[in-house]
Amino acid sequence: MNISSEWLKRIPGKDIEGALSLLNSLGWNISERVTSDQIKLFAGDRWLISSSNKQEVESFIFGMALSLAVLPEEILNQIRKIIRD
Repeated sequence: MNISSEWLKRIPGKDIEGALSLLNSLGWNISERVTSDQIKLFAGDRWLISSSNKQEVESFIFGMALSLAVLPEEILNQIRKIIRD
C-alpha cells in the first residue's frame, strides 16, 4: 500500500508498524487475530473490524492513525499523560 500525505510524516516509520505504534501509544492496544479466512482487528478485547483482505485492515489502521496524526503533538502528549495516570 502506498499512502502519500503530509500527515504521514507524523506516523513513526511511515508504515503499518508505525501506525500501530502511534495508536498503541494512545492506549488502543490494537491486535490482530487471523483465522483461516478472516483478519480480525481488536482494541484490547473489543472487536473493531474483520476482513478477508489485508489491505482493507491496513487502510483502517492507517485511517485511525492519520486521524490522530492531525492533532498537535501537545494534545497527543496530554492524551498519553491521561492514559498513564
